[in-house]
Amino acid sequence: MIRLALSLLAFIITQCAYGQDAKSSEPDCHSTKAQALTSVPAKAEHLARFVCHEGKHYLTAADNWAWVVPDFSKTVAIPARPSFGTESGAPMYYSKAEIREITGPEVTARWSVIGEVLPDQEEPQSTLEISAATNRDGEVKVYLFKNGWGYFCAPICHAFYAFLVKNKDNAPIDW
Repeated sequence: MIRLALSLLAFIITQCAYGQDAKSSEPDCHSTKAQALTSVPAKAEHLARFVCHEGKHYLTAADNWAWVVPDFSKTVAIPARPSFGTESGAPMYYSKAEIREITGPEVTARWSVIGEVLPDQEEPQSTLEISAATNRDGEVKVYLFKNGWGYFCAPICHAFYAFLVKNKDNAPIDW
């Protein structure tokens, strides 16, 4: 019974976490004015971007890239969210982003979140972390690996949030 309840909860979280295609060419976030981010820091600008789509602010793949769920049924677009316990209703947007490359033992910890469900994949030597904060104390972390995988934490990190990182030209992931 507990396993069924946890599976149902994971399904609901996954459906809420994976956004719809965010294909707006330019963020226009009228309700968020100038505070909404329109670009990620330089090291990741070719892999990720912020967009507005249907009134929501998303973190998603950059042009020529796609973050897709493993069955290729949806692209991944992570909406700005408040932290738990924060009142809703006010405009929500990403207000700060930081990038860092992770190497060494910390990569093992980051890879372990999805590595168990990808036993045929070799552990990467580094990962790129995109940390994005919202104007209402929410935080999302995205981890991109050079082997073509990624996942996000919003705020929980779980293999359910894994995605493939694909380039339209089949170029390797690099930063």
